[in-house]
Amino acid sequence: MKILLLSGQSGKYMGGHYRSMLTTAKYLNINGVNAYVALSIDLKKNNYYDIKNIFPYEKKIMWFKKSIFLPNIISHFIYLKPIIKKLNIDIIHSFDLDGHIIAYLTRLTAFKTLPICVTICGGTIKYKYPFSYPIIVYSIELKDILVDRFNYDESKIFVEKARMD
Repeated sequence: MKILLLSGQSGKYMGGHYRSMLTTAKYLNINGVNAYVALSIDLKKNNYYDIKNIFPYEKKIMWFKKSIFLPNIISHFIYLKPIIKKLNIDIIHSFDLDGHIIAYLTRLTAFKTLPICVTICGGTIKYKYPFSYPIIVYSIELKDILVDRFNYDESKIFVEKARMD
C-alpha cells in the first residue's frame, strides 16, 4: 500500500500541520506502510534540517514549487496528478482544509476510486467542509463538534490522541 500525505499550504515555516503530517508519515513507514509526503520547496529552504529530523526518508519527499500564476489549490492539484500516477498511490491523506479540497478535486476529476483520508488537527470549525471519510481528529471534543453541529457520521470519525512523538 502506498499513501501520499499532503498539506495544501505552501508556507515557508514549519507549523503544526506539517509536523503532524511528517510524524504520521514517519511512523507509517516504520510500521511497513509505504508513505510519501508532498511538501513545498519553500519549506525546504527554511526548514530542511527540521524536516529531515522528523521524517528521515528523504527519497519519499515530493517537492513542489508554488506557481506565481495559479492559486495554491489549483497549482497543487495539477502537480499531484502525475505524482499519483508515477508512484501508483493507493490513498491520499490530507492534513488541512486546502489539502482536503485538493484531495477531493483530485478524486473527483482524475481518480474516481482513489480513497481519501483526512486529519482535522483542530481549530475552530465554522462550516461543514467537504471532508471525506474516514476523518481522524486529535480530541474527543472535536469529534463531538463534527457529529453534533455538522451531522458527520460518528462511526467514520476516529480519535487519535498520540498527535506527536
